[in-house]
Amino acid sequence: MLRAKRLTAQQVVALWREFYEAHGPEVMRAAYGWTSPEARPIRRGERVWAFYDQDDRDACIGWGACYLSLDDPEDVEATLVVGVFPAYQRRGFRRQILDWMSEWAKAKGAEYARLVVFAENEANHARHHREADDPANPWVWAGDVWFPAAYSIFMRDLRDPRDLDGQSEAAETAEATEVAEAAE
Repeated sequence: MLRAKRLTAQQVVALWREFYEAHGPEVMRAAYGWTSPEARPIRRGERVWAFYDQDDRDACIGWGACYLSLDDPEDVEATLVVGVFPAYQRRGFRRQILDWMSEWAKAKGAEYARLVVFAENEANHARHHREADDPANPWVWAGDVWFPAAYSIFMRDLRDPRDLDGQSEAAETAEATEVAEAAE
């Protein structure tokens, strides 16, 4: 189980520098497109969290960033970025962070989550494609972009399936209101 801590801009810069140094320049360029720790600016409206092991409060497992315009009601897509420190990779933390951030974005009104995976990061790229083929995985492959850098886009539908079928609580309430108004 992970514990999330929302970071200030200064904390983000320090964490990303530590993350960059832990992975090294070659991996960071291939995986994230970063040429230096400072190459990744914090975008306006982006929120960044550090994730810690619930049992070891000092062990930072990784981080997650979510961009969702809370000022634009038409913007229903959250863009997620996740990073796991090398010592904690291959233990399922990436998926836990993505799940946590997807739930946060959904609670803020997002209907979809978007994830970009660079093709140059071959192992991660192949893993995401493999996982997207698994019907139990909520992420689906949405397409590839080949210029200026090759990457794949993966999407996750955050909408309540009952909303899609017209069976949500809101739909049920609306039906009940219509019935009550018709009876009057």
